[in-house]
Amino acid sequence: MCSTADSTSALALGSWAHLAGVYDQGAGQLKIYVNGALERSVAATAPRTATGPLTIGAASGPATRRMRRGTAASPTCRTTPRR
Repeated sequence: MCSTADSTSALALGSWAHLAGVYDQGAGQLKIYVNGALERSVAATAPRTATGPLTIGAASGPATRRMRRGTAASPTCRTTPRR
């Protein structure tokens, strides 16, 4: 199962935003946070099995790859929660 947790907020042009996506295995939830606030939580029974590289700043799918406008100043990827 592949779940999607999209943000419901529009980001302000020219402003910095902190985005975080979290898979909470214990709760069975996929969550997205914008500037520290939970935007959306959806049911996700299992993590997605990736078949390609991690891509930041693009949406990809079987038929297309779309780059997003803007920059990612300091992206990080963690396998454990940051404290």
